[in-house]
Amino acid sequence: MSLSKFSLLNLPDVAFRVVADFWTPFELLDFSTITKRTKRKAIDSNKKAYEIDLNGWPCQTVSIMFDGEETSIWKTCFISEEAQKTERDDDEMISRFQWKLVPGNCLQEAIKQWKFSMEIFKYSRISVSISPMNSTLEDRKILFDLMNSTSDLKDILSLKIDCITERDMDFVFNNCNINLAFLFLSTGFDNKDYKPHQTIKTKNILIMSRITFNILRALDSVYIRSLSYNVTSEDVNGFLKDWQSSQAYCSMKKAEFYDGHWNLNELLEGTSSTSRDPRTVKRSIKVGANTHWIFGGFDIQRKDGVTATLQLGLHRMKSGTAKVPEELIKDYEDFLKNDDPVEGHGEDGEQPKRRPLYVYVW
Repeated sequence: MSLSKFSLLNLPDVAFRVVADFWTPFELLDFSTITKRTKRKAIDSNKKAYEIDLNGWPCQTVSIMFDGEETSIWKTCFISEEAQKTERDDDEMISRFQWKLVPGNCLQEAIKQWKFSMEIFKYSRISVSISPMNSTLEDRKILFDLMNSTSDLKDILSLKIDCITERDMDFVFNNCNINLAFLFLSTGFDNKDYKPHQTIKTKNILIMSRITFNILRALDSVYIRSLSYNVTSEDVNGFLKDWQSSQAYCSMKKAEFYDGHWNLNELLEGTSSTSRDPRTVKRSIKVGANTHWIFGGFDIQRKDGVTATLQLGLHRMKSGTAKVPEELIKDYEDFLKNDDPVEGHGEDGEQPKRRPLYVYVW
């Protein structure tokens, strides 16, 4: 095999990796575009990225993060030739931030860069953020086709998407055919009567706002977190009944609802729940890679023997010998007395406080 006139290509792989370590991500990407051989060499450099991100809002940006730190992010921003370039005063940021003016479709150019970056770098996480406000249906179709056809993205892809209209939501459910690591979903339309016809599999779901339980039922998720302030005790009661009857949420291991005025009687109505004294019932619960202790709670059992424990407030302990929170004891005693254990425990003359609600499946 003849030696290349391009001396870098003649270096042994180990030596080339040493050289590549001194390059910025921009330089490595530029090098990889020269020839097919330089691309192979760049790939063989085994450069590891923590996360590669395609962010379509407010402009089309491809970010590459190393070491999981904010100070290790390199960004390429694609803007149309008509757009005005934003001035940057931070010299350090300028060295890690580049603008590319494109005559055509900015998002499609960003998608190409995003795909190419995934070919060159070894990555741990991939994320996509997109809004219909600055993308066309054709753009989103190209992006979703790429996501669905890239098998390496299964279970590591995070998708954040705003659905402005019912048509936007239809598109997501009809075109997302890959198992997601995270789904961040928000809507801008009244989806009270909206019912998806497909199911999306995701390990984690974060509900940003205005998502009804009709939509939540169609998301087969292990971990569910809702930041909506509109969730009621009746909503969660239906959620628990759907889980108990195995009609939905069969993969769920944990659910969080922030922050509400909860009524335990309404939450547990019709579920045949069993109250557990937090002073005597203490259990170790594994959530992902972490193990916590929960004291007491309200148990709901499925026909297959699987149990879900509901708790008001965040009361996770590091050990079974930790002190039992007084709030847990009061919740338990109020419920036994059939008092109205609603809406937390406000001080005299104050509004009752809002509290998060947790469901653990074990």
